[in-house]
Amino acid sequence: QSSTCREFVDAAVAYTNQPQFKDLEPNYQKVVHETINSAKRRGVFLSDDDKRLLATYFNSVRQIQLRYDANCRNSDAVVCLTYDLEALDGLPQFALDAMRDGDKYVATVHNGGIDYIMQFANVESTRKDAYNVSLKHGIVSKKEDNRLLAKQIVAIRQQIAHLLGYDNHAHYILSKNRMAENVDNVHKLLDDIADRTLKTAREDVAKLETYGKYTLKRKPKFHDRGFIRAKYMREYLQFDPNDLREYFTMESVMNGLFKFVESCFDVKIKNTGKFHPLSNMHEDISAYEIVGDHGVSVLFFDLYSRPGKSHGGWMNPLQSYSVSDGICYFEDERIHFSGTKAAAMIVCNFNKGVGLTMGDVTTLFHEMGHALQHLLSNVDGAYSGISGIEWDAVELASQFMEFFCYEASVINSIAAKPLPQELIDKVIRSKNFMTAGGFIGHVRYGKLDMLTHTTHGDPNEIEHQVWEQYKLYDSGIDKRSSVCAGFSHIFTGGYAAGYYSYLWAEVFAADAYYAVKEAKESSYISEDAVKKVLSSYKNNILTTGGVNSMNINFTNFRGRTADPKYLLDFYNI
Repeated sequence: QSSTCREFVDAAVAYTNQPQFKDLEPNYQKVVHETINSAKRRGVFLSDDDKRLLATYFNSVRQIQLRYDANCRNSDAVVCLTYDLEALDGLPQFALDAMRDGDKYVATVHNGGIDYIMQFANVESTRKDAYNVSLKHGIVSKKEDNRLLAKQIVAIRQQIAHLLGYDNHAHYILSKNRMAENVDNVHKLLDDIADRTLKTAREDVAKLETYGKYTLKRKPKFHDRGFIRAKYMREYLQFDPNDLREYFTMESVMNGLFKFVESCFDVKIKNTGKFHPLSNMHEDISAYEIVGDHGVSVLFFDLYSRPGKSHGGWMNPLQSYSVSDGICYFEDERIHFSGTKAAAMIVCNFNKGVGLTMGDVTTLFHEMGHALQHLLSNVDGAYSGISGIEWDAVELASQFMEFFCYEASVINSIAAKPLPQELIDKVIRSKNFMTAGGFIGHVRYGKLDMLTHTTHGDPNEIEHQVWEQYKLYDSGIDKRSSVCAGFSHIFTGGYAAGYYSYLWAEVFAADAYYAVKEAKESSYISEDAVKKVLSSYKNNILTTGGVNSMNINFTNFRGRTADPKYLLDFYNI
């Protein structure tokens, strides 16, 4: 409320011009500046009439967004394809088990059946049925068509931006706590990635097309593409990700992860048993203390699925480092934490008693990266831990950890028993499978997002132009589903003018990883030098909170900004 009060904001602006303001610590100076910036973005400096108009705009766009999300849900809810076993020839047993309904099999969006069919079904008509229903995602009727709602959302966002004094919605978004700072820098990154990957992506797709023609005895269509890619991948890699489950037990992976973190970041991780209040909330929750030069912080794990638990995996910051006492809430129960201790929880949804896949392992390493950035912070106040870190930098520390998962030494360190070298080679090779096309996908979505929110033209027309520019397949073969009809990330979620941030953070994470990798591989650098690089990463990236821009922190670490070549080198592009 205070940041929308004109008198308060005027006083804050005046305070920034006072001599004593310069005596504040940087994190407290940032609190004041961000308060003023947030107030401007909420319209505190507008006239009363314009404030009412702004409120109307915000309410209108929210109502349209609710309809957009409802159309996504409703269009998916009506998808229900029923098959007998013969029509599902080729589907693996786990897919059939998920779809079984008595003596029939039902494919819906929610049970994964549509995706399973697109990947595994040998019967073309079955794949075509599934693809055709996917074309209707976000399209319920002529009135409830998200392609039309997307246009309306974009138009109102432009009106909001102009009313608040910004050139466009992208300018409005990038003016707040973003490493990229401006639209030109975003396009520069996307163009650079596209220039380096488009040729390889098209070559990979040409191989798929050739393989598809050989397999199908005809030219593949859109409803064949998922099937051909999955089949080609299985033949190319010659291993099933589930083969790793017997090697990657939860105990072995967690022990290996802890030893890795201890060796890299000079900390000790201790199991505290049930001495923390949150540990007693559920039998699956375990608590650990991380002890180092930052002091002591607490990390909880809630790793297994159970009824009523939200799906997915994430890191939840419970309390930031502070000299004051704090509280958090878990399932509506109030938990007290003593001051100075940062606390976080890593939540996943693994199945008890079942080993992990490589995807599961990278999830744990990813979330541990988030947790470390929160728990090792030595900043007191509002920008401790992950608080205040730029939107497009949040994934840097998490993705940094993922890169290590594909080192043979790390793979062996998290395994319950030694992996055959052939299997390790397959795991490492799997990360490079047709990744260039994935990068072009990110470029497409990022370009659609940024062009839509700078030109404020028809997003459906912009979609067509972008997909033609970065075309991998012959788009004239048959229908392609509408991206704008289901791109909730930018039309209703928090990624408007921000979808680029996935790639942005990964570029910086890969560059940071290669600082360590190069130190390891150089015959002129000792193990002490590798520790020095990791110590610099810890001190400049993990512990600094959100006080300074990550642009400054990363330059302090690497001596320059990030280069996309390292990300592409990692994927052998």
